[in-house]
Amino acid sequence: MRAPKHMARITRPIHRTNRWKSQEVGLVFGIGICFGLLLLLHQNFKWKNGTKLKPESALINIETGNVMYSVYGETHKVPYYHCASNLSPDKSHHLVLLHGARFTKEDWKSSGIIDALCRNPHVSVSAMDLSIKAGHRDIAGMLSAMKEEVQIDLPVTLVTPSASGMGIVDWMSTGRLPDLPKYVQKWIPVACFAVSAATEDQLARLSRLENFDVLAIFGSKDRGGRDISTRLEDYVGAGTLELQGGHACYLDSPNEFCTAILKFLG
Repeated sequence: MRAPKHMARITRPIHRTNRWKSQEVGLVFGIGICFGLLLLLHQNFKWKNGTKLKPESALINIETGNVMYSVYGETHKVPYYHCASNLSPDKSHHLVLLHGARFTKEDWKSSGIIDALCRNPHVSVSAMDLSIKAGHRDIAGMLSAMKEEVQIDLPVTLVTPSASGMGIVDWMSTGRLPDLPKYVQKWIPVACFAVSAATEDQLARLSRLENFDVLAIFGSKDRGGRDISTRLEDYVGAGTLELQGGHACYLDSPNEFCTAILKFLG
């Protein structure tokens, strides 16, 4: 039997309404997928004070552990983060990061700096929780222990923000200075006020070391850091670099800091 005309008129609008509903559902679903992808991309970046670091890589393997060393019969434990390079130890650049009085190794991690540096396949990176009161024997003991623990090769490039530079200054004043390049071949003091305790003669002897280079870094808003860096430039022949920021300028300008470090490594 043929359907009445008024029923046909009712049926067509219902079919059209269902079709539009399907399109609306598809549109909402598509918007949801796009939003999810944008969120994933956003989560894949590190930010610090409005500065974006490079996206993280799933291939980065950062180990955690503790290294033990002894000085004068007293054993010390130093927590660390470490990533190995893709090359053999004798062909890699080995970078060791210390920290200032108000910071720990966690700041290298939370800022994204250690992740950014570890993306370079030719560099191994170790962020250490060595005490800012550590002397030159502590640095030598820790680096020797790290050589056994994670197979880094000596000498290393040592970054010493602020108070952590006291260990190198102690090496100048009480240690056997010619032994320093056996452990550290490149020194990067960042606004290292401890340098003010070194005499001009001690700095001059540091400048005469063979196979030893210095890059002094300071923040644009840190007048004291600028003065210390100028002193190292005048008496040691250090290269100097100004980054935008304050005393902890490496946290204010992490991208620029990482670029400078990798360039200095060669």
